Amino acid sequence: MVSFEHLNGILNKITPAGGNDTFKIECIYSDGQGYTILMISFFNIPDLKTFGRIAFEEESGKVQKCVFRNHCFRDCGNIIDTLLDVYNYQRSA
Repeated sequence: MVSFEHLNGILNKITPAGGNDTFKIECIYSDGQGYTILMISFFNIPDLKTFGRIAFEEESGKVQKCVFRNHCFRDCGNIIDTLLDVYNYQRSA
């Protein structure tokens, strides 16, 4: 099970308060028997343009797909590692 406390901590570093970027976490699939896929969307507040999406399994944290600022991350392991990769990518850009 993914800790939303840890997710929020890293997501707040990627989209710091006072900036124009924010994120939203939403459920995109659930079979009602313990398999849920969540999606994190990153978007710009003034124009609501999406610039990143990460889909992952809530129970295991395994990332299905990650695209951030037109960069597709390959070999994504779990959600925490992927968010750290996104954070480092954003800092180096």
